[in-house]
Amino acid sequence: MAEPDDHDGGATSQEAPVSEALGLWVHGALEAHPQQVHRKARRQEAAGGRWQPGPLQARQQWHHGPSEEREDQHHQRAVDARWPGVARSLGPLDVEILRAEQPEGDPTSYEPDQQGDEGLAQETPEQQLQDPGQCRTQTTSHGIASLRMQTLASVSLEAAKESALDERNLPAADSLAAQALDNLVNQFARPLDFLRELVQNSIDAGTPRVEIWLRFVADDVSHGVLEIHVDDFGEGMDERIIDDHLTRLFSSTKEDDLTKIGKFGIGFTSIFAIQPDAVILKTSRHGESWELLFHPDRSFDKVRSEQLVDGTKITLFKRMPRAEVEGFVRDCRWILGWWCEHSDTPVTFWDRTGDDEVPAQGSGVDPFAAFAEGGARQRPEAINKPMDMVGATLKRRLSERGVEAVVAYQPSPRYGYYNGGLTLVNTRNRDVLGPLDERLAHLGFKLKTNTLEHTLTRDNVLQDEHWQKAMEVLLSASDLLRADLVERVEQALRAGEELSPWHGHLAQECGSALGPNALDAFRDRPLFRDTRGTSRTLEEIEDQEDDQGVVLMATASERLDDALASEGIFLVEDSPETRELLMAADRPPLFAFWSDGRSLRSADEIYVLPDLIRPDSLPPRERLLVNSTAALLKEALGRRVQLMVGALGGSQQARDQALAMEGPEDGRVFQRPEASWLRIPAFLRSRALLLNRHHPFFQLQCTAGAEDLDLASYALAQALLHEEDAELERSYRLLIEAAAGE
Repeated sequence: MAEPDDHDGGATSQEAPVSEALGLWVHGALEAHPQQVHRKARRQEAAGGRWQPGPLQARQQWHHGPSEEREDQHHQRAVDARWPGVARSLGPLDVEILRAEQPEGDPTSYEPDQQGDEGLAQETPEQQLQDPGQCRTQTTSHGIASLRMQTLASVSLEAAKESALDERNLPAADSLAAQALDNLVNQFARPLDFLRELVQNSIDAGTPRVEIWLRFVADDVSHGVLEIHVDDFGEGMDERIIDDHLTRLFSSTKEDDLTKIGKFGIGFTSIFAIQPDAVILKTSRHGESWELLFHPDRSFDKVRSEQLVDGTKITLFKRMPRAEVEGFVRDCRWILGWWCEHSDTPVTFWDRTGDDEVPAQGSGVDPFAAFAEGGARQRPEAINKPMDMVGATLKRRLSERGVEAVVAYQPSPRYGYYNGGLTLVNTRNRDVLGPLDERLAHLGFKLKTNTLEHTLTRDNVLQDEHWQKAMEVLLSASDLLRADLVERVEQALRAGEELSPWHGHLAQECGSALGPNALDAFRDRPLFRDTRGTSRTLEEIEDQEDDQGVVLMATASERLDDALASEGIFLVEDSPETRELLMAADRPPLFAFWSDGRSLRSADEIYVLPDLIRPDSLPPRERLLVNSTAALLKEALGRRVQLMVGALGGSQQARDQALAMEGPEDGRVFQRPEASWLRIPAFLRSRALLLNRHHPFFQLQCTAGAEDLDLASYALAQALLHEEDAELERSYRLLIEAAAGE
């Protein structure tokens, strides 16, 4: 990696003393500089000038009073005396910084001549507000154009012009502008989001890479200054861009360029979100170089530099306890990973807070070494990586029409939009899906294209025509993913794998805006498995459902499953996800006013495989009652009803079972009684009635039969017919006649 202080000719060997001088200023001059400002104010007032300090004018200097050229000469002599051999190697902005540290009463301090400059007239408040976006400069004896004051809230001052022309209203204009700027600075959800804004600006400037590195300079055992460096190698900025766009809110050179990410001209204000003690910006373009110093109150100084810079280099200085540095660095790394994870432009992060010094010039570190495998631990870390979906069970990629889409099934879907690989939105909030909410909410996705834009509030994407075109690609990818899912189910069937995860995803597809139609093209494809391991299609399940009235699910009884299979009835392997899919895939009949929808029933809720008991093996009291009841039924109903006795799992389990149930005459599988108008009338069919031996009513009639066998037999026969609920009223009259012996 290129050395952080030596980027492709953008710095020289003079950087080390510059960094040292900046460290001196940050450590000792943060309190001294405002004092010097007030000293200047007093000198201006003594010379007849007017000073209006305010939140946005803390560093304003008037163009009258003491001779500016003479004052700068005194400044230079003072700096030379205080830092011999250092000041000559500094850039013009660094000299300005060192001057600011000079305290009152210093032996090398001076008082400029009180002779006024008659060639400079006083400015009126109207002149001061004439164009807040333009620079006020003065030319020193060294030919340095030095900006004395301009604020990032110039646009707010423009809005306040009309009410602020009166000098008495200047504080009100300051307050309005300061409030507007505060709102913009605090708009970001996390203060460290400023890193994303700076990376975005670098990418828009055409940099081939962005390097972020941090260094901590200790001033004692427990405290120090953290330096946050954001270096790019793009187009840089000239004075026009600095004045008209960087330092003027809501003005952007990228406004009409779809290849650029930022459009609003407010991202740079985010540097103040972490409340830095100072920010240094160095940049070059078209042969001119500039250095800007931004102060905590958001005012800034600007000077021309003789030193060319490759691109733009920004350094934030923030004093903090040493104990907080590790957590701050970790948060910076996380923020960069969040916002720049899929950047098309390489982004690196280098934690140098444990280093004593910045690498010297010409160390030959490869700037792209972070992107090679097996890099050293102390090397820069590559932040960006290919677009992927973490935790996805199945995903599909599609690239067409300048849009790259990755769509996937995730346990908790997230929706990500990217421009140039930088995160615009990555959220679980379904608002970002717009009108496609019900269609896509169950899918996680990432969508990258250079035409997407975020809203001014940065909490959503603009759902414009570019968004619509990108979403069309995403919808195509989701259709392909659904087809992949069906193939994955078939693969699981062949391999004997668990089906429930894939059934859950298919259920989500049917639960989307597509409804059951999501599986229209796949109803003849094997998607289910029965208890005997046979693959089943949705069409086969629906055909059996028409015969049975329900979808039969697997039971815990292999004997019952096998018995039903021998009858040609298959049972679907059961799981919550499979049930969810079957319900979601149900297509009600066209005239479904009489239908309650699909019913899923475990087979043992419908069918019983009893242990049949021969009557002659029953105890005498039970045998007598069964034989008497069978004779009574035969006399009343003829040979169409055959009475059998069976055990259904013991006396305790039998209490929850029916007294009797219907089955085939061979007595294999019996069906529990259920009211249904679809059944064939009882007088038209022969059947067997299975008597539940352990049912409490049967046991009670056995006891009653010891006193009156005929009465107990009639009571039991009537209860059996009532339980079956299949015979007509005539059958009950015949039963009474048979019991009466008529």
